[in-house]
Amino acid sequence: MVRLKVKVSEGQFSNEYAVSGKMFDGTRFSMFVERDKVILLEKLRLFTNGLLEVGIGQCKDSLVLIKLPQPTFEYGRVITVKKDQLTYEKD
Repeated sequence: MVRLKVKVSEGQFSNEYAVSGKMFDGTRFSMFVERDKVILLEKLRLFTNGLLEVGIGQCKDSLVLIKLPQPTFEYGRVITVKKDQLTYEKD
């Protein structure tokens, strides 16, 4: 499983989180996502560190195309990030 390092806060509804992160060039993105797609790395507060489940696409050098579980508000569902923003776990 591949996860993206993100910042997490409470969502508008009890079954979601507000998630924000950065693309490869530092541009920020944000979205709401179901809680089961996120792992909190610390107690939930404003801008808690977390990991978001993502799909992996093409890789080139240090860049990776990923598919998010929901579209971002700004850029849609497919974005490019740096490899070091991802963690890899065995299923």
